[in-house]
Amino acid sequence: MLAVNCRFRDCRHQGEPGCAVLASGIDDARLANYIKMQRELAHLDRKLDQRAAQDEKRRTKRIHRAMRGHNRI
Repeated sequence: MLAVNCRFRDCRHQGEPGCAVLASGIDDARLANYIKMQRELAHLDRKLDQRAAQDEKRRTKRIHRAMRGHNRI
């Protein structure tokens, strides 16, 4: 795995100094495909996190509504 030899731990392999992946002379099409997949994974992570946040918000609202009704005597 070439990425472990990069100078920076968070190297994106897009022109950072000391990038071992770019220095290796890897095929441009393969590198472009890798970068595209990384963008797609980041998009999916953001999308899933947003759904999880919305679900948590709905759950919290239900709890607060139930507590409001319970406190009335």
